[in-house]
Amino acid sequence: MRHSSDASTKKFPNYVCWGLFLVIATVGFWACQDIGLGWDEGHERLTLNHKLKAIEGLLAGDTTAYQALLAYGDRYYGIGFHLPAFLLGELLQIIIPTAANGPKLILAHISVWLCFLGSGYLVKCVLQRITQNTLIAHTGMATYLLWPYVLGHGLMNIKDTPFLFAWLLCTYLALRCFFENANAHRSSGHPSYKSLFLLAIATSWLLSIRISGILIFIEYGCLLICAFAVQFANGKFLITRENVKAILGRLFFFGLICLPTFIALYPISWHDPLEILNAISYMSHHPWSGTTLTAGRFIAPGQQVDFYLMVWLLAKTPLIIITGIAAIPLAFFLQWRVSTLDQLTNKSILAQWIGLVISVIAILAALILHRVGLYNELRQILFLFPLIFIVGISSLYFISKKVCFIGMLFSSAFFLWDNFTLYPYNYTYLNEVARLRPAIQYFEADYFGFSAGRSARWINDHPQEAFNKCIYAYPTHLIANELNDANKKCLIDSLGNAYNLKQDVPSLLYITQRNLINFPIPADCRLIHSEERSLPIAKNPLIMGRLFSGGFKHEVQL
Repeated sequence: MRHSSDASTKKFPNYVCWGLFLVIATVGFWACQDIGLGWDEGHERLTLNHKLKAIEGLLAGDTTAYQALLAYGDRYYGIGFHLPAFLLGELLQIIIPTAANGPKLILAHISVWLCFLGSGYLVKCVLQRITQNTLIAHTGMATYLLWPYVLGHGLMNIKDTPFLFAWLLCTYLALRCFFENANAHRSSGHPSYKSLFLLAIATSWLLSIRISGILIFIEYGCLLICAFAVQFANGKFLITRENVKAILGRLFFFGLICLPTFIALYPISWHDPLEILNAISYMSHHPWSGTTLTAGRFIAPGQQVDFYLMVWLLAKTPLIIITGIAAIPLAFFLQWRVSTLDQLTNKSILAQWIGLVISVIAILAALILHRVGLYNELRQILFLFPLIFIVGISSLYFISKKVCFIGMLFSSAFFLWDNFTLYPYNYTYLNEVARLRPAIQYFEADYFGFSAGRSARWINDHPQEAFNKCIYAYPTHLIANELNDANKKCLIDSLGNAYNLKQDVPSLLYITQRNLINFPIPADCRLIHSEERSLPIAKNPLIMGRLFSGGFKHEVQL
């Protein structure tokens, strides 16, 4: 009886974490619909429509739409996520009639949120493999799900969050596949065909979401080397004809499953599979004409990539994770000493962790050396943040279990405070040190444009401010989504520049914070609303966008 009571007591923290998981999941389903629409949803649906029309045309024997797809700018995105998300949205409108009343595009956020919740579960699974500690794994899952930066993307980022989930799924399956027999003394040490099949399917899905998933093979290579190292330490890795045949046979099997599945989910390659090579080249330097405000500098894609990555990683990564990353050498030494002194220790634990550490370093190095075009802070490499989180938490765990656990508890409490403060701009999160700087002058904030919809809601709630006034805004489609019909009568695109406003005409002007830095604002204007959030302990607020009212006669430079 006492043994049963002790077991229940030990499991209680895990139950708390799962309870928190359910609360986060429930609140998130509401929040992902309340947040509104950003820049990406409409364009991604347009891209999906191009692909669906091309597929429909091919099935009918007409190649006209497919030829149009070949000339389309974003032809190199696959349908691995957007098609299932579209189908789920259509299903929800049938099952839940009220879902059809809102914007259809926003239903895609539900699929994004499901991917984020799935990534939290996978973080727990990977931490469980590396730490072999259920409490740390469950607490790590809760801490990760509360991390405002990734949570904010999980509410609406239809491009990068699904890719993050697919990457993490491939990582977990790769760890299971490569290390399932690595520490066993009686087995051959070769991955099973079942695990290879699952990994091949997951890899093809990852590539179909974004071709930059090709970077996963860097991770596979790092993990394989570490797995072979464990087998070598156990005396199993011998270069024999049988082993070479087994390895080549499994590589062929993996390719036989992965490549056709990927091509099936990647319509642009149907006319010529070699188009995949063009996709890799094009997407590694995806054309984007803007700049990103980084540490006070406006940096164009592909410029100063090393500086760009360093600054944003230091700004977006929580202090607990930065501490864990900095302590990697000490953590490695302590864990290596344990595995050396105790021959019964599972050497694959250290090998899996080292494999992930090397993978992150190798991928970042590849991005820098290739001068990959990054913009809108680090959304293109959002998939690396769960790995960085796992590596940092595991590092602290190897040094001190208590420090790791207590650190996650404090971080979770701080994250919870941040989330309530930042919503719906959780993705603009800055860590405990970066927020001490005057952020509006140093870091890009609302690059998704959600402040436009929030400003529109404010206008709807204050009709006296918009009476008989034209509304100048950029982007107009985001503010139009939330404006009521009365306020849409005179909605004009300002192109983000106050120069485009008519003088001596009473108007409202919505403009994002970064455009406030770049463009002059009329002198006689009156600030009537500011979309901003003040992070705990921060000296200055994060300003997303502002709404002005006035006649706009003269201009002054801010």
